[in-house]
Amino acid sequence: MIPYFEALKQQSQQIASAKDRYEWLVSRIVKNHNEMWPTINRRMETFTEYKEYVFLEGTSKAKKLFQQHVHRLKQEHIEKRRRIYLNTLPQALRTLVPDLDEIDHLSWSGVQKVIETKREFSTWFVVLDDTPWEVTPHIDNMEDERIPQDLLETPAAEAVYENHLGHLRDDRKRAEMRWEFKEKLSISPFVTPGKPWEEARSFIMNEEFYQWLEETE
Repeated sequence: MIPYFEALKQQSQQIASAKDRYEWLVSRIVKNHNEMWPTINRRMETFTEYKEYVFLEGTSKAKKLFQQHVHRLKQEHIEKRRRIYLNTLPQALRTLVPDLDEIDHLSWSGVQKVIETKREFSTWFVVLDDTPWEVTPHIDNMEDERIPQDLLETPAAEAVYENHLGHLRDDRKRAEMRWEFKEKLSISPFVTPGKPWEEARSFIMNEEFYQWLEETE
């Protein structure tokens, strides 16, 4: 006779093995987070992996594992959509708010209000009836690639905006330094026509504007 604890151990191992095979089956068959249990249940009834697990653990646990798998698929789908939206946002910002003077004095929430007034707003953004966008049917509307407006209220979107603002400020600073560079060259007694650039550069390389210029400039 097999000791009680040994038998319990064997049963646990059997259940764990059956669970692994059943989860493999579910992952092979269920590829979409919108799949429904009654439909999938009927499709799996003829598979050995399904029958073994249901025999050991019952239909309710099989359904629970299916639901967990579907939930993971949905979260992965949402995260993929979120990445697409955030990757599109820089282009939307460059199009709608390319002018530093218009936004430099505003908070991110203030900039969002400015964006809403733009004529091309609806080209880049969609205002949903319900929020947050992750729980709306919009996540499955693959033909509409516009960014849900409420995504702008997330820290990730604000970080994208801060990056956009930083680029605009850098561009402004570079333009100012380019102007200053030209001014200094025009009045410098050390930089004259015909003087080798390597020699002339030594007189200006400690200036702030020089640090902002590209070699090609």
